[in-house]
Amino acid sequence: MQIVRFGEKLNTPLTLALGYFETMHLGHKALIDTAKQAASKNGSKVGLFTFDRKGATEVYSFDERMDLYRESGIDYVIVATFDKTFASTKGADFLRRLNDLFCLKALVCGFDYTFGNDRLDNFDLTVLLDGKLPLYVVKPVMTDGEKVSSTLVRSLLNDNKIERVNSLLASPYFIEGTVAHGRGVGSQIGFPTANISVDAGKLLPHGVFGGYVETASGSYPAIVNIGDKPTFDIAEQTVEAYLVGFDGNLYGQKVKITLTCFIRPIRKFVDAQELAEQLACDVKCVTKEKKQ
Repeated sequence: MQIVRFGEKLNTPLTLALGYFETMHLGHKALIDTAKQAASKNGSKVGLFTFDRKGATEVYSFDERMDLYRESGIDYVIVATFDKTFASTKGADFLRRLNDLFCLKALVCGFDYTFGNDRLDNFDLTVLLDGKLPLYVVKPVMTDGEKVSSTLVRSLLNDNKIERVNSLLASPYFIEGTVAHGRGVGSQIGFPTANISVDAGKLLPHGVFGGYVETASGSYPAIVNIGDKPTFDIAEQTVEAYLVGFDGNLYGQKVKITLTCFIRPIRKFVDAQELAEQLACDVKCVTKEKKQ
């Protein structure tokens, strides 16, 4: 997969998927699948248009999104910066720039896609294209009468409904980061944790979760604490994972944490011993889930 900054010229024939793609939910997957099918017919590569960042918090960091796009089979990612200049661009001018910069063979967008500061929609896009370029408009993917969207994913993530979040995503929700040195308290009570340094703008749930951690040496079931540590009067929000069955050093290593279930809220324990007893119960939840 090749990353191209918006403004750089690319002569490779492209079927380009338009949107932001903050996540890779089932609606996005349907859009990408449509782009792949179109590219297969017209002999082009699959391109995806996105921004480096649009909001203060995002479900996935830029690097995480690039990993998702790569796994989805995207050939080229066109990355734009959503600055004042871009935000003031008219829809027709945006389309003109796309045509000037890229060898477009087809465009693919969602039914509710809008573009430009005049918020043109797929009907306007059809008019502007004037039959000169195929346009594929993908219908919404529905679940329980509700449209699958990044907004819905964000809302469920804020409510810690990780199982529901995962049902809407092409692959389960994950966190990537580098293992950093912590306070070493986990080791003292028999549960050494990997402290993960994550992107400051990443949208995280809050609580104790079950999942697994992928390391250089393999994948391990894990309990993951995301949030504060009230037992030790620490308000700082952190991500810590206890890897069941792991014995080694992860410092400085990049790991991927996949969350599969919500175990419990974070709470203040009487002391470290009571916390250790609860962690033992949490481990049983994780290992039981793995066996199922």
